[in-house]
Amino acid sequence: MDKIRAVFTDLDGTVLRNDKTISERTMKAIRAFREEGGIWAVASARPERAISAMYKEFTEADALITLNGARIRFGDTVISNGFSKDAAAKALSAVLSHDDLIVVLETSKGIFGNIEIPEWDTPAVPDLLSLLQEVDLYKILIAGKEHKLFSVTIPAEPLCPSDQIPERIKGILSENGLSEDAYFTVAEGWLFQIMSTSATKWSGVKKLLEREGIPVSEAAYFGDDHDDVESIRNIGYGVAMGNAIEEVKNVADTVTGTNEEDGVATILDRITGSGKEEGEKSMLYYRVHTQDIAYLTQQPRGIFTAVWKLVEAKLLTEEEEKEYWKNRVYFEEILPVPPFYEQGNPDNATTWFKDTEEGNGIWQQMDFYRNMCRKYGVKLYRTECTELPGEVIYEDAFQIAIKNTKEDIKTVTTEVV
Repeated sequence: MDKIRAVFTDLDGTVLRNDKTISERTMKAIRAFREEGGIWAVASARPERAISAMYKEFTEADALITLNGARIRFGDTVISNGFSKDAAAKALSAVLSHDDLIVVLETSKGIFGNIEIPEWDTPAVPDLLSLLQEVDLYKILIAGKEHKLFSVTIPAEPLCPSDQIPERIKGILSENGLSEDAYFTVAEGWLFQIMSTSATKWSGVKKLLEREGIPVSEAAYFGDDHDDVESIRNIGYGVAMGNAIEEVKNVADTVTGTNEEDGVATILDRITGSGKEEGEKSMLYYRVHTQDIAYLTQQPRGIFTAVWKLVEAKLLTEEEEKEYWKNRVYFEEILPVPPFYEQGNPDNATTWFKDTEEGNGIWQQMDFYRNMCRKYGVKLYRTECTELPGEVIYEDAFQIAIKNTKEDIKTVTTEVV
């Protein structure tokens, strides 16, 4: 990974926790990165007014990419990437021909809807189409029957089911010759957003990097949802949150902890080398394994796999095998499964426990696995190191997963008795 000089973060599900607050640890990590000369930019589907009004922390950001890239602010410079007048009129006219949709416009003069939405401070405008003569259109928001707008009181039944809206939008764009001028995304499974093709988070990211003279390879992007995929795929270091959708995880360079686990701070601390108080010890990482070398990873086989090999060989008694499956289900429920395992572990990664309360708690509960190894003559070893043993591609509170294990890593290996 190149030296990271710019960091872009999504908001909801990324730097914001589920209660919509930003933790002290995350802000500390962001400030440490900026103090070293790094640039921090927020990239969000939200409008700037909503970010600035609710979160004083984001006034510290060097740039705001809002409305999915439709509006970009660098200091006092503002760039708009909205619809052309012609495309705006065509798209909105076609959308309004469907009278079973909630329609909201994000514009250069604020937000307006075909119904009042108090929680968004959205007034109802009888003629949204005429409004286009006075404003620049950034985004058309559409919601249907399964919307989550608690202040909207109209009955849900007359509204279009949300699963039918994507086909409606595709038809609107193709039938009006707008397929090259506009695209749409969905947020949280119910809020559909039609935007100009010039308005994407990635286009905003590129504009900021060009302005600052920073290569794409020296930038990182953190995200969790559909509108983050393009940026995470193309940026130098793409980071998926532990709570991200699979599409995001599949294109990321690494998966960090969830937004509840300060996953952004975990990576930023690694980038800056901070996050430790004076006198605090380095993190210790450890693997518990056999002497056998796993074919896929070419590393010593871990304890979970070692006991599974005993099950495959039908060496366990009937009662032991029942206990094995009971333990396996339990650990799969409490210990996050790194997403790359579902893909067949293409990077040949290995996992290491972290010397944390969470990581050690798992090891302390593994009596059954230790007992089976002891009973069937499988010797176990514990290998420890106090630096990252390779390139991290996943991390949570319990463990890290690494690829490209360092050959010169200093480790201490002892037999588990």
